[in-house]
Amino acid sequence: MNDLPEGSNFENETIWQVGMEYVVSKTIQVIGSYDNRFGAGPV
Repeated sequence: MNDLPEGSNFENETIWQVGMEYVVSKTIQVIGSYDNRFGAGPV
């Protein structure tokens, strides 16, 4: 049976989505700084 209170699944999905957006944005920043260091940044 589902003993979770109403809306808790939605909260978990929101937290997961925010966490993924944070990881993706940090990864993009790392890649961008790496490219800029070697002169191959976005044109």
